[in-house]
Amino acid sequence: MTGGLFVLLSTSPLPSWIYGILIASVGLMPLPDRRAQLTLSGRGLRRRKCGLVGLGLSGALALGSEIITTSTRIRPPSGDRLHLCVLGDSLSARETDPKLAPWPALLIERGIEVTNLAQMGATERSARRQAALIPPNATLVLLLIGGNDVLGTTAAPQFDEDLRQLLDDAKAPGRAIILLELLLPPFCHAYGISQRRRAREAGSVLLSKRVLARVFARAENTVDGIHLSQSGHRALADEVVEALTLTDAAMGQDAARD
Repeated sequence: MTGGLFVLLSTSPLPSWIYGILIASVGLMPLPDRRAQLTLSGRGLRRRKCGLVGLGLSGALALGSEIITTSTRIRPPSGDRLHLCVLGDSLSARETDPKLAPWPALLIERGIEVTNLAQMGATERSARRQAALIPPNATLVLLLIGGNDVLGTTAAPQFDEDLRQLLDDAKAPGRAIILLELLLPPFCHAYGISQRRRAREAGSVLLSKRVLARVFARAENTVDGIHLSQSGHRALADEVVEALTLTDAAMGQDAARD
């Protein structure tokens, strides 16, 4: 039961049938008889074995679902020079802290062409105005958006519909879309399920929440637990570069090296 509670607190947006196997497995486990303190035998032993098998199966299925559903590496569109466009909120916006260089600006310093349209306080709905400003020559659009929705008043169904519309707005022929999976508070599974479903339907790549988790895991990477410090922006820039598997050709250099 404690293990099942930790799974729920993890906010892993797993398919409901995996949670069903987990709950059924926990239900099969026999409660100990404190009075007799007898060793399990017969029916009790069979129930325990079935419960343990179910727990192991649900764990394996959950791991497989995480691996299949999300990615940590992306091959950018080949051919022309990479032009990355960022849609987002205060985690990416230039005006969040004038003293800091946000991670999109750090990518520019590395020779990557970047258009940063992120704005402080943006939600998925307001980010549609950002999508309308995507340059026609943008070959890659990265969305790091939704945190203000989850921490604010946006209900999960509205979040889902706003994300669908935003992904539709960002689409264009020859353009790849990347959605960065959010870190979620406990019991906010519906938002994660929405991100995974809408990314799949839109043909977008969903970057695993492990990317943001590695950044936020270090205390020095944030100034208040939510907004990034300069070291946090550097860490996120490193994660994005690694995830994109940027090649010399994608960065507009000698294509023969790729």
